[in-house]
Amino acid sequence: MVFWHCTSLDDIIVSKDNQKYDSRDNCNAIIETESDTLVAGCNNTIIPSSITSIGNDAFADCSGLERVQIPESVTSIGDNAFLGCSGLTEVVIPESVTSIGNNAFLGCSGLTDLVIPKSITSIGNEAFSSCYGLNKIMVANENPKYDSRDNCNAIIETESNVLITGCKTTQIPSSITSLSYCAFAGCSGLKKVIIPESVTSIDVYAFAGCSSLSEIVIPSSVEHFGDSVFGDYTMGKCSSDMIIYTQNGSAAERYAKQNGYTVKLIDDNTSPLLPTDDTKPVDNPVTPPADDNSKPLDENLNNNANTVAGPAAKGSIMTLENLKCNVKVLSDTASNPTVEILEQQIKILQP
Repeated sequence: MVFWHCTSLDDIIVSKDNQKYDSRDNCNAIIETESDTLVAGCNNTIIPSSITSIGNDAFADCSGLERVQIPESVTSIGDNAFLGCSGLTEVVIPESVTSIGNNAFLGCSGLTDLVIPKSITSIGNEAFSSCYGLNKIMVANENPKYDSRDNCNAIIETESNVLITGCKTTQIPSSITSLSYCAFAGCSGLKKVIIPESVTSIDVYAFAGCSSLSEIVIPSSVEHFGDSVFGDYTMGKCSSDMIIYTQNGSAAERYAKQNGYTVKLIDDNTSPLLPTDDTKPVDNPVTPPADDNSKPLDENLNNNANTVAGPAAKGSIMTLENLKCNVKVLSDTASNPTVEILEQQIKILQP
């Protein structure tokens, strides 16, 4: 931690007479000679091929670091190794690496793709938290400890079925049993989440700092909630406007009310899909819902604010705002024209 926060550091040279450390191959880093551990790097470091370990805090807060090529000699990446490297857009983790430490890449917001090789058998807490630029996460198929089943864009501990790291495009598989500590922490681009009925627990800070999360479906199968599931921690809270969809009498309903979140109930037979404001086509014929005055379709058409004076042109498409649907005019009749209902807005989860 000696050079932590030296964000503008571009060059590092160790005297050739130093008996403990070196900067071999003009690498712009400090290396512990005996252990071949890189203990401090900078924005221009090129990791030598003789390095076996990237030490704790080695590149912490090197915000000017843009790309890292980790050589195949490296077997471990230490705690906080690349913490706060917000400018880092590309990192290649070779198959020689077996362990990634706590907070190793926390706050690397410039990363968009992450590949976990088959050799990784240990990933520390919050190793990839607050990497809010991540769009894709893939674990090698041959990895014995972790997987990203069903192309879910997440890291899952295979034996326990626990999701340990997600991103803004994650789709939680139906085989998952738990969301781990800080699973989505700092994922500010995450907007909507559907938690499957296989999940029974959500751990501490699982969604801390997910500031854009507006809607989440939590089934009644979830019985355990860790402290501060939706924040605080240092990454902040989810929006106070977030809506939690759940069943009546569930632990999620109680948790939401205790923590001041809006609850909207779904019944046990409702498919847990998030509502949308998009207009969706439905099969014809459709009987539209009556409005408060229970007016028939032709009367609603005549009274609709968007209806133009005079005969409706045959073949034209009209929108009935009060019925939330589009219709196609099938006749040239001046009043009470024959129409075909084309589409209708449907809320799958009712408020």
